[in-house]
This record gives sequence, C-alpha cells and structure tokens, in this order.
Amino acid sequence: MAALFLVVLVFLAALVAGAVFLLVWTNRRQQQRQTELTAAAASIGWQHGWTEPKLLRDRFTVRNSPFGPGLPSGESITGTHRGLPLVAFLAQVNERVHEAQSTMDFVVVALPLPAPVPELTLVRRRPGQGLLRVFGTRRQPTGDEVFDDAFFVECADPGFVAHLLTPRVRQWLWHHPHAREVSFRYGPSDLVVWWPGRFELPAVRWLADYACELMCLADAS
Repeated sequence: MAALFLVVLVFLAALVAGAVFLLVWTNRRQQQRQTELTAAAASIGWQHGWTEPKLLRDRFTVRNSPFGPGLPSGESITGTHRGLPLVAFLAQVNERVHEAQSTMDFVVVALPLPAPVPELTLVRRRPGQGLLRVFGTRRQPTGDEVFDDAFFVECADPGFVAHLLTPRVRQWLWHHPHAREVSFRYGPSDLVVWWPGRFELPAVRWLADYACELMCLADAS
C-alpha cells in the first residue's frame, strides 16, 4: 500500500513539474516573440505595443454582425503606411468544436478613409449564410451572380453597394489570390481588413498593402 502511494505521489509530482515547465517555456517563447516583433516593427518605423482593447473594438471591429474578426487582444502595431496612419492588431474568436474550446487568431489592419461613407462589410460566402437575413443581417446582392455566389455583402444602403463595388472592384476581388481569405469593412471612417493568421510583421505588411490597393480601386469619394 505504501509503495502504491509512493508511485501515485511521484506521478502527481511529475505532472505538476511538467505543467510548470510547459508554463515557463510558453511564457519565455511569448516574451521572445514580443521582443522580436517589437524590434522588427521598429526597423521600418512602426511601433509594436499595447492598445486598450475597448478603443480598438469600438472603432475598428464589426458591430452587430456575425462576420467580424472577433475581440481585440490589445496587442497592436501603429505607424504610417504609404502616407496613411495605420493601426494593426490581433483579434481572437473563441470557438467550441465537439466540446473542445479553441481560439482562432485574426490579423486586423485599419486605414482611415478620406471621407465618411456608409458602412459595407464583405466576407467570403459560406454555406448557410443565405439564411442570415432572417436574423437581421442586411445582405445586398450586387446583381453579379458569379460574384454574389462567392461573396456575402452586408450594407444598409443598396445604392452605396453599387457605388463602391464597381465592375472593376469586383473583378479585382474575384481574381485576387487572397480575396477569399480576406474580409473587409469599408466605412464609416476606416477601411478595416482582416485575415485568419498569426500576428506577425509580414502578415501585417501584406495586409496593409492589400488594404491600400483596395482603397485606391474602391475610391468612393
């Protein structure tokens, strides 16, 4: 009996030691990642740090819609890109799949628009989204059947959909190799794009380039 108790005690001690080691290792890896990202951002004149999540959520996330990138964690990058003030941050969605909890990370990049416009959200169309209109979403087809089969557009102003999503913009979105992975919110004061992936400098840079190109094509002034 004493031997069995000793075995159980050793086993529990090993579990605790393993958990402590994993926690310390994870924390060190995170600190190393933060240090490297801060240095990489500084090398191109950007600042990596922390922004109050509420400020990011209130201005840059998609409210009252099932299509947003999730809740900001607070980790952010700020700077200037192609002459425009840039805000990039990590947003996360918690999902439960088969009783298991998982977290999906999104890289979010926001650039200011030259003037206020109606808010329009575009995401890749997925099975079942045709039913979401019943629950209050404002789906606005463009009239381009091929495009509407691939993308879901939500906007309260049907006229603005036609004004922004011109044939030129739709063609660009249709042919761009990453357009089906990147969602965006155009308006009321910012262009916000988001993509599922790790919050790293290369992801922020290419997403910022994507946003700039989209903004130039979709000039709704």
